[in-house]
Amino acid sequence: MTGRPISILLVEDEHDFAVAFEAILGEIKCEQYDLDHVDTFELARKMISARRHDVYVVDYKLADGDGLELIREATSSGHPGPFIVLTARGNREVDQRAMDAGAADYLDKTVVGKFAFAEGGDVNPGADLLERSIRYAMERARDRAELKASETQFRSLIEGSIQGINVVKDGVMVFANQAMADIFGYAGTQDIVGTQINDRIAPEEHERLLAFREARLRGEDTPAQYEFRGIRKDGKYIWVQVFAHSITWEDEPAILVTLIDITARKQAEEALRESQERFYQMAENIPATVFEFVRSSDGSYRAPYINRIGVDYMGLTSDELETLPDSAAPIFERMHPDDQDSFLKALGNSNQSMTRFDWQGRGKHASGDWHWLHGFASPRKLENGEVMWNGVILDIHKQRQDQEALRQSEARLRSVIEGSIQGINVLKDGVTVFANQAMADIFGYAGPQEIIGTQPIDRIAPEERERILAIREARLRGEDAPTQYEYRGIRKDGTYIWVQIFVNTITWEDEPATLVTLIDITARNRAENALRDSERRYRELIEYSLQGVSVNRDGKFLFCSQAMARMFGIDDPQTMVDRDVDSFYTAESNARRIERRANVLKDGTLVPAQLEAVRPDGARFWVESFTRKVDWQGAPAYFSVHVDITERKRAEEALKKSESHLASILDTAGDGIVTMDDACIVQSFNKAAEHI
Repeated sequence: MTGRPISILLVEDEHDFAVAFEAILGEIKCEQYDLDHVDTFELARKMISARRHDVYVVDYKLADGDGLELIREATSSGHPGPFIVLTARGNREVDQRAMDAGAADYLDKTVVGKFAFAEGGDVNPGADLLERSIRYAMERARDRAELKASETQFRSLIEGSIQGINVVKDGVMVFANQAMADIFGYAGTQDIVGTQINDRIAPEEHERLLAFREARLRGEDTPAQYEFRGIRKDGKYIWVQVFAHSITWEDEPAILVTLIDITARKQAEEALRESQERFYQMAENIPATVFEFVRSSDGSYRAPYINRIGVDYMGLTSDELETLPDSAAPIFERMHPDDQDSFLKALGNSNQSMTRFDWQGRGKHASGDWHWLHGFASPRKLENGEVMWNGVILDIHKQRQDQEALRQSEARLRSVIEGSIQGINVLKDGVTVFANQAMADIFGYAGPQEIIGTQPIDRIAPEERERILAIREARLRGEDAPTQYEYRGIRKDGTYIWVQIFVNTITWEDEPATLVTLIDITARNRAENALRDSERRYRELIEYSLQGVSVNRDGKFLFCSQAMARMFGIDDPQTMVDRDVDSFYTAESNARRIERRANVLKDGTLVPAQLEAVRPDGARFWVESFTRKVDWQGAPAYFSVHVDITERKRAEEALKKSESHLASILDTAGDGIVTMDDACIVQSFNKAAEHI
């Protein structure tokens, strides 16, 4: 029993049958019933529309209307029923029409009525027949409601999916969801259902995809996943990724196609390829060794890329070049044995802390000579867990020689400092009348006696003499003249030096004279030139980097590279200087930036963070920021490297949604779905299969 009486509405205009029907209900012992009876078409219509009964028993022929019409009206308006039609004996045509109208069952009035007041026996055949009909109608209505709810849920998943879903039969689209219409630029599914699938495939793809479809329908192995170029309604080309499976649709073979628009991803990949091509073109023209190093998960190293200059510099053979993508051994073998450990240690430290790789050591030149090298690169972690370095190795052999020469010169100067670090002499009428040992040493003489009595013009470079003489003569005339300046001098051996002098007018032996204090600044100028060259090289490396580089202090940018400006949609990086860093990020990302400053690592590196940035036009995008504390122009600051990860974030989000939608569809499917590998081992199954 159901636990409560089953409410029944009887629509019957014959009073005697209505009485008989109620009597038969009373004979049913397994259920209790509440019966309402109406005998007119309009009253029945009103009672049916109220939907207050569990079962509706309707005579197909009423005095004032058609019972089947009542059922049609109700079912067409979504009435759940169920409806049982009372028909005449043996009228199969009426029985069929009743079922077509939406009835769950039908009963022959003559059969039911004759058992109304039957006597004797434990079971009244009429009661048994009526009970089965009511029970069957209710069960069928319940099953239909559950099926409709499942279908509605499934359809909402299909229609709400961001993936295009369609069914293709004989090359014609027989079903499509709204996402499919949206991807191809149509207003609705009605614009594409019934059309040829080839109408949305680029002509050059027709032959390939047709071969896939025919092979799949023949049961042959074909790719279940592939990409092709499609055509939108407006004629624009797009890239799509397809997942195709053979199914049965309306008892005929068909193909279920799930489709994703990957145009943006393809454009990003093409932009990346073009960017890499530009990088390689630039790398091939940089007068240094440009390299890519990769550290695998097993700790081994390989070198996917070395520019031609690097190959020639190291004298790598063709056989060695073939092994580099798998092993960096040919490069390690060219490191000086005493410097190999420091090279690997520098790489290991950079890998562990994800900080800049910076190393100096000796490497073998193609000539066989050992040269001093300076290598530097920034690491980045790849999606597969490997670490890649893109960097440069410079030949600093001459710089090291110059540094050694400078060191020796400084050692000589230290010995002179014991007496005086400045050259001092006195000039009268253009002749040196006094000089100290430092002056002699500066110009390469054994002692002051070799300078006294000579003219200083002899120790001035020819191109400087006119300028220096003009300054001296102006001073002697009492005119304003610089008291401090620099010039190129000539040593005893004919080599040129740079000197800085401080000049004052004095009286020497009761006559006007000039006191000259002189410093050899050759080493300083050389160091300044070297510093300018170094600064230029580093600036070029930053400006040509594909990653955005910035320096900020107290919440304002102090420096931004060109790549940084492009990433944020700004033409001139200088316009970003002195602007608030917060204005380029969302509020949540700014909070994350402030929070991670409390998580500074021991080497000054901040924990990498993924931040949502905002361009001037309001467009948002994602960057991954690698930051460390540095000293910038004498004060602490934050040095950051930014990588645009927008497409990666979108791909991850799309994948999550796709997997979630697919899992939901499978779990709500009524049929059990099981996937097995080639060895017939179950790999996965849905909830329906679990119940099975």
